Amino acid sequence: MVLSTSPPRRRSVSQASTCRDPLPAVDRPRSTSCGRQVPTPRRESFRSLGRSEARSDSLRKNNPPPRVEGLPAVLFLDVDGVLHPVQARHPRQQFATGCLALVADVVKATGAAICLSTAWRLDPSARRFVEEKLREFGLGPPIGRTPNLAQFHRSREILAWVTKFKPSTWVALDDWPLNEEDSKMHGHFVQSRPRFGLQPDTAQRVVELFKAQQQRLKSQA
Repeated sequence: MVLSTSPPRRRSVSQASTCRDPLPAVDRPRSTSCGRQVPTPRRESFRSLGRSEARSDSLRKNNPPPRVEGLPAVLFLDVDGVLHPVQARHPRQQFATGCLALVADVVKATGAAICLSTAWRLDPSARRFVEEKLREFGLGPPIGRTPNLAQFHRSREILAWVTKFKPSTWVALDDWPLNEEDSKMHGHFVQSRPRFGLQPDTAQRVVELFKAQQQRLKSQA
């Protein structure tokens, strides 16, 4: 399969579905004239879940995150251009059933745990919204998220997570050409087609990369 190597695109932040106030191109929430808090990771718009941070902190204390060091397989997951086409701006257009089903197929075939690398990870409400959508397809909560180091160099954030937690095998699924950012991404990256989101051939390529890495580990044992 020949992956697209188009240069990274400058991304704009979408407007709220019922408002016309322009949103700043930063990864933080703001209030619009409609009085709603709108999380603003790259272009995405969605309805806030409205849960308080205090309650979220309490839940985290009662349910500490699992250990993530040395996991056998980790899938770094983007949202825009992967779980729905990049042009999807209304919440009803986002998180396409077919795309989510393919992610579930990849996880089932590889046993991979999901780590969020999308800009949606930066806002707590956005992150919970993604987790809720994954849960609808039988996918457990992500085991973590990449650090916020460089907005337009996502490969750096992914590689920092890999260096720290050392998964045995890992693949990044994104609509940006991350392999052009760092050569260490070669053999660990699959680019989706932004206009369509995740497609069967792209999902199969993810599975193949996991299997290729597993074979290398066996041959080195």
